[in-house]
Amino acid sequence: RQTEHPRPGLPCRQERSRIPAPRSSRSRMRRSIHLGLLLLGQAAAKAIPFETCRGFNTDTVQLIELDLYPQPVPPGETVYGNLDWISWQSIQSGTLQLRVFALGVEVPDTRVDFDICKAGVACPTQVGAVASASVSKRVPPAARYFSSIELRIFILDGTGAERACFRFWPAVADVSMPPAPPPASVARPPPQYGASSNLVERQAPGVGGGG
Repeated sequence: RQTEHPRPGLPCRQERSRIPAPRSSRSRMRRSIHLGLLLLGQAAAKAIPFETCRGFNTDTVQLIELDLYPQPVPPGETVYGNLDWISWQSIQSGTLQLRVFALGVEVPDTRVDFDICKAGVACPTQVGAVASASVSKRVPPAARYFSSIELRIFILDGTGAERACFRFWPAVADVSMPPAPPPASVARPPPQYGASSNLVERQAPGVGGGG
């Protein structure tokens, strides 16, 4: 059916239905963009094998999947992890703690704590339900000297007790070492007039104050 154009001075009955809702449209657009970025980030992350730390069990938390991005991990850069687990006990509050190990020894000053209830988990957790959380960590620059590093994720309850632990070994990206500086005994070439060297050295002879 063709839309009837109203005569001048007469209201159009269909005018109200044709008025867009700009606020709701912008909201839907923002939600679509957010969802697209979320799916893109999940597609970029890759699952990485893991195992339960020695001395721990899965009676409290059973890790289902661990995704890490980027892989291999670049030294000095930030990596992002997504965890999916099943809680066999209700968690009212707690902490996700990330630690870095090299050759079985914890690297000092590398622990990072995340509030479970602020990392994407709805607290308290439901028994038997799947929970998801996101963490991030800057890889120490010294990791460039190793082909892989060990990361451990600890789950602590509200009292600080360690309830679960999982570890994994991401490969380290091959980053070329920066070139060594020139020896101090090598003399630098004299500055050229007009070059972008030190302003005092660029002054022509006889120009400027002498001391």
